[in-house]
Amino acid sequence: MLKSFSSMILAAGFGKRMLPLTSNLPKPMIKINGITLFENTISFLQSLGCKQIVVNTHYKHEHFTEAIRKNNFMKNTELIYEKEILDTG
Repeated sequence: MLKSFSSMILAAGFGKRMLPLTSNLPKPMIKINGITLFENTISFLQSLGCKQIVVNTHYKHEHFTEAIRKNNFMKNTELIYEKEILDTG
């Protein structure tokens, strides 16, 4: 197991294949068993020893800022906002 590593979460997309679930929120904010996919992913990465997480955002990006603030995720979580969507992952 790695002692520490960094990771990037690609979360800028529109989630078109998940409509209508994504009409008001980004796909990573969909809840399964009461927890968002985003929260689950960050918790999983932290449990593996991830020391820095970078999240690229675009669609409904304010949801990510709020989730990080609300859940008090580690200080080494950085959001990068794509003003113009670059392309598909």
